[in-house]
Amino acid sequence: MKSRSATSNDVAKRAGVSRAAVSVILNGSRSNIRVSDETRQRILTAAAELGYSPDLAAQSLRRGHSRIIGYVRRSFSSVLYEQPIPYQIGTSLTRVAQNMGYHVIEVSAETHAFQDRKELLQLLLSHRVDGVIFDWPGSESEVQQFVDEGLPVVQLIRPQFAVKTPCVTVDSCQGINEAIDHLVSQGHRQIAFIGGGGSHIVDSSRLDNFIQALTRYKLAVPEEYLQRGTMYSLAEGYRFTNILLSLMTPPTALFVASDILALGVLRALYQAKIRVPEEMSIISYDDTFAAYVYPPLTSVSQPLEEVAKYAIALMIEKIEGSAADMAPDAVHAVLPTHLTIRESTTSPG
Repeated sequence: MKSRSATSNDVAKRAGVSRAAVSVILNGSRSNIRVSDETRQRILTAAAELGYSPDLAAQSLRRGHSRIIGYVRRSFSSVLYEQPIPYQIGTSLTRVAQNMGYHVIEVSAETHAFQDRKELLQLLLSHRVDGVIFDWPGSESEVQQFVDEGLPVVQLIRPQFAVKTPCVTVDSCQGINEAIDHLVSQGHRQIAFIGGGGSHIVDSSRLDNFIQALTRYKLAVPEEYLQRGTMYSLAEGYRFTNILLSLMTPPTALFVASDILALGVLRALYQAKIRVPEEMSIISYDDTFAAYVYPPLTSVSQPLEEVAKYAIALMIEKIEGSAADMAPDAVHAVLPTHLTIRESTTSPG
């Protein structure tokens, strides 16, 4: 016969503690009971020895929660290498949520080809999600429908700020300042920008921070050095690089506002037989796969793991909080970027 599964009562007996203490440590129960570190370790050891695992389904029924979080990622491309940000965020969200006893269902607002945006809402409601995380909501109405349904919502990276929900974003200022400081210290004075020209503050802030960083050094910023496109793609990186190379005075260094654009930059420079970094220095933004190309790219690193941790913490606070905590608010966590120096920059030849 199959042996009986260990229960929380078995763990309590093995650890020599109350069942309530076990419930606080292993099941996340709310209680005024204080458990010392030594007692906590005894409980964890006993649970491991007995092979005990909490019954998440039973917990969910008791608490009235499914412990499922929906993650809606934006997919502007069907090409895998052009989706590193939503992929990394999704992976991190799933890992962090699992450590907290939650699960993540990931859907794409575009790849599901919904006839009506309400279908996205209905899909996630059918899975009884406790809340929804967006990494790049396409419109205010797309977010508002979830808020109107009474679901907790957290927006990441490129929020629709008109809808008042908790947000987690990244500030490019520190990383871009460090990037320009690094290039200028190497002797570069002709530094060009390749990036997005979208209206969202994420796009405009990268360009603004770039210009302000050069202005600190009283360096000219010719308009032809500012190459702005409609999307972050290898094709645009390739096209803009060729435009810059055709100028009467080409730049000696490029600041490229995403790793994806940087792939196109490297392709164009390779075809033009321009060596990196000996003849052209490059700094990318994102640091998703910058370390894995050749040469490894100096890059402004986005703290995507920390974004995921913040997002899950905010979401669980909303799900498990009081009725007052459930009201939408304007909590906005802003995380800094930093420069990671590798092999794609050197003094101009």
